Amino acid sequence: MAPERPTSSSPKASNQTHARGFSTVFKCGRVRNPISLSITCATRTWQLTDFGHAYAPTGVSVKVLGSKLTVFSGASSGNDQSYEATDGASLVLRDLWYEGEAPRGFANIHGRASFTMQASRVASHSLMNVPSFAITNLDGRVSILTTHIDDRITISGNGALANVLGLGTFREYQESSYFENTTAPAATVSDGVHTPAHESAGTLQSRHDGRTRHRDGRPRICPPNASGRTSRRPASPLVALPASVSDVRMFRVWAGGGLNNIIIRP
Repeated sequence: MAPERPTSSSPKASNQTHARGFSTVFKCGRVRNPISLSITCATRTWQLTDFGHAYAPTGVSVKVLGSKLTVFSGASSGNDQSYEATDGASLVLRDLWYEGEAPRGFANIHGRASFTMQASRVASHSLMNVPSFAITNLDGRVSILTTHIDDRITISGNGALANVLGLGTFREYQESSYFENTTAPAATVSDGVHTPAHESAGTLQSRHDGRTRHRDGRPRICPPNASGRTSRRPASPLVALPASVSDVRMFRVWAGGGLNNIIIRP
């Protein structure tokens, strides 16, 4: 399916491309590979909606090099590696589902890059040789927000220019750490509100690691600008509705293990 190009009246017609559908495959508007998506047009901003990509047995399923890509909802499974972002890439993933093995991890973010993942599920095998999220020699920002994962996040290499935020991240209880930071110099990291499930005590708030601070020594809750790309995309505002109409919104809710987890009545 070819991407839908904006009309000439669009204010971003010259540099923005939209596509909607399942298993959309293109490189700068042209079919490149039947199982992978490679975006290398630095002058374009790509937006994909209801995007599916699966069963790329080798290589990277979606690779973003020096481009801007936003995915609004999607699903994928069985990829060797699902995402790679580098060379000045800007990648935003919202409302995604992934499941299955990930031999090379789910996402590889390295070098100059900005990566945000929000309100998503990564159901990969735990304790693989390669972590779900591998962040290496980062020059930029990574934000993993309100996302349910099964494996771990690692940061390695030179962290002098790295800013990493984990906000509302959830993982089932495991003995191993969900987060590993071996950067030197140390990256600017905050995972102060991560809530891993405990085997017998419900959810636990992770202790802030204390390494992310303002210049005066006060703890910094969020690395500078780390959540900016997703906070600039707010939900539609609440409006007045007739008395007989309900407006029920659930934001980043996870419920499980109950006889009736959620009941909504008139």
